[in-house]
Amino acid sequence: MSAPSVVFAVYGATRLAVADPGGLSWFNDTPRGFWHSFRAAWILAPFYLLLVLIEAAGRDVSLLSFLILKGEGYVISWVAYPLVMVFICRSLGRADRFLRYAVAYNWVSLVQKLIYLPIPLLAGVGLMAPQTAAFLALLVLAAMSLYSWYVARVALEVPRVTAAGIVLLDLLLALSIKAGMDRVAFAGAG
Repeated sequence: MSAPSVVFAVYGATRLAVADPGGLSWFNDTPRGFWHSFRAAWILAPFYLLLVLIEAAGRDVSLLSFLILKGEGYVISWVAYPLVMVFICRSLGRADRFLRYAVAYNWVSLVQKLIYLPIPLLAGVGLMAPQTAAFLALLVLAAMSLYSWYVARVALEVPRVTAAGIVLLDLLLALSIKAGMDRVAFAGAG
C-alpha cells in the first residue's frame, strides 16, 4: 500500500469527521482495499506498544507474557468487529455496503485513536492528572461515538437508530475484549 493511498484514506476519514459524506469517495472499498485498510492497525501498533509498556511498568507481571496477551487483544480487537459486522450487514440487508463501511471504519479508527492516544500516554507518564485524563477520555469517547455513528449511518445507509445500535455494539464488543484480556493479563499480578 502506497503512502498516497494512506494519505487519501486518512483524508477521507477526516472529511467524515466534519460530516462530509463525500469522505467515503476517498476510500478504496474493494476487497483489496478492505485488506489494505488493516494497515491502520500497523500504523497504530507502535503507539499501542508504548501504552502497553507504560501499563506494565510498576506491575508484578511477566513483561513478555503481558506483551503477548496485549498483542493478542490488539489483533482480536481489529478482527472481531468486522467479523461481527459481516453478519449484521447481512441481517440488515446491507451486505452490499459492508466493504464500504468496513474500510471507512478501519481508517476512521486510525484517526480516532490518534486523537485519543495522547490522553492515556500523558496520564501514564504522570504528565496529566488521573481525574483530568478521565474527564478528557469521556469527552473524546462521546465525540468519537458521534463520529462512528455518522460513519455507520452514511456508509451503510441505515436509519439513525440502527446506526446508534451499531455504535453500541462496537463499544460493548471493545469493552468485553479489553476486560477479558485485562483479566487474563493481570491474573495473579500484585
